[in-house]
Amino acid sequence: MTVLTVAVILLAALVGFNLLLTVALARRLRDVESKGTGRSRGVLNLPDLDEVPAGTPVTAFSAVTTTGRTITEQERFGVRTVYGFFDTACGVCAEQLRPLVETVRRDGFTPDQVIAFVTHDPDGKAALEKYTSVLEPYVTVVVHREREVTRPFEPGGFPGFVLADSAGLARRSGVEVSHLDDVLVSA
Repeated sequence: MTVLTVAVILLAALVGFNLLLTVALARRLRDVESKGTGRSRGVLNLPDLDEVPAGTPVTAFSAVTTTGRTITEQERFGVRTVYGFFDTACGVCAEQLRPLVETVRRDGFTPDQVIAFVTHDPDGKAALEKYTSVLEPYVTVVVHREREVTRPFEPGGFPGFVLADSAGLARRSGVEVSHLDDVLVSA
């Protein structure tokens, strides 16, 4: 009977400790969320992408846009640039098309200041047309197959967004366009 009593007391202590940790975590998340900027509307201020921390330089790249123009990292120096990385087979990527266009329009970026690298499967022509029809009026688009072109940054997945300053260094990166907002507000 004594063993059973000790087991019940230990179990009750573990349950109480678990409840305490859960309440502390909920408070911490609420505090972090409330410290977001007005533009990010309560979105957690997530860290930069592991592969593209702030200060990462733009790597050498050369790519042909959908309009046939060749762009390089050299012409990006002196210009603040937003880079977007999409894959037409990624469902989450499609959800970020409109937010990217809204950010570009809201913050006064020209199409030359926003470059979208769109990876596609040659069989997915309809998906590719959806991406280009939404992006092309507002964004410079580079369409390529996986590993077909060298990109300015190599985020580990899709979607990915990087804001680079005029010196060619990443200022902020994230998996949603809204993750760039705190830097866009201060620029």
